[in-house]
Amino acid sequence: MVCPTGILVLSIPDTQIAENIQEPRLSDFFSYLFAIFVVTPLQAELSDRLPSPELMDAARSCVTTEGPRLLEMAEQNWGWAAANAIGVGFGMVDPVTLLSPANADCAKIIRALRAEETEEA
Repeated sequence: MVCPTGILVLSIPDTQIAENIQEPRLSDFFSYLFAIFVVTPLQAELSDRLPSPELMDAARSCVTTEGPRLLEMAEQNWGWAAANAIGVGFGMVDPVTLLSPANADCAKIIRALRAEETEEA
């Protein structure tokens, strides 16, 4: 359709517009909160506690692969997400315990941090 000013105007049926608009899901909101309260502190803690650049590279790789897995778990199990977010936020849960030792980079980080804790004790 062309309006009086000569500009072409496309008409899209309201039903088609409604189908293409996705409302934000509540799980997206919880995932966002989980990322703020768990994944971000995890990254900060790893950067504070790891002594060498080699371990920092492993930590980046670990968080890059584990971050999405943790967010997916948080979306699927809000109770788990809330408990861990509160635990990490109040210092009752070490965020490193959420990393999977099945990931080679994460396993390297976990071993290094456990060795550090053993030396401090």
